[in-house]
Amino acid sequence: MQEREISREIFIGSVRPVVMRFAAYTLVIFIFTASLTLQAKCDNIDFFKEDGPIEWMQFSLLVVATAVFVTGSSVNSVFREIFLLLASVFAFAAVRELDRLLDEVIPWIGWKIGFAVVVYAVVFAYKNRHKLRWQIAQFLCSPAFAVLWAGFVVAVPVAQLLGHGPFLESLMGDDYNRCYKLVIEESGELVGYIILVAGSFESVVLIKGAQLRKLAAIVKKDMATQQLNRPDL
Repeated sequence: MQEREISREIFIGSVRPVVMRFAAYTLVIFIFTASLTLQAKCDNIDFFKEDGPIEWMQFSLLVVATAVFVTGSSVNSVFREIFLLLASVFAFAAVRELDRLLDEVIPWIGWKIGFAVVVYAVVFAYKNRHKLRWQIAQFLCSPAFAVLWAGFVVAVPVAQLLGHGPFLESLMGDDYNRCYKLVIEESGELVGYIILVAGSFESVVLIKGAQLRKLAAIVKKDMATQQLNRPDL
């Protein structure tokens, strides 16, 4: 009963905080893309290479998203399971982002150690499949999922396909330079990760706001009931 009431509250909220949050997300992306003119030069391509600043920024964003969902799972009991599942997805992506470093540090296994997170996620999802069925159905219809999906689309199909070496080589011919591939692919991934972090915050804020509005409605109803039952003085 409580879950259904909270799910109805997901789509109700104040407009101003939403506008302010999305304005902040847009400003961050704008600042990053505007700064690319200072970095997108072949003599400064190290900025976009593996183990460079861009890769570490990507890793940091994925860690932030993981932390947000883990925190959200502790404050939003109604959607705890799906938040932990999403945290596992972002944790695996963060490990995958450091593939070169992990391959050097951990012989034989390397970045594949991240599959331990995948195994945990599968086992966890199976044990909580009944709760997850309802949570996923509700979450897919929420605005927060739309933000997460937009980030995924930018980070994976858009960035990977537009930054695909053979595609750019066939398009540019003799003018092709691998610098273009690095700049387009890594920049696209970073923008996608920024949107994904925004989606993680939106998920937690959305569900927590729904819970608070539901609690406020209960308190208001109780106060109104007490006033009606109050004897006339």
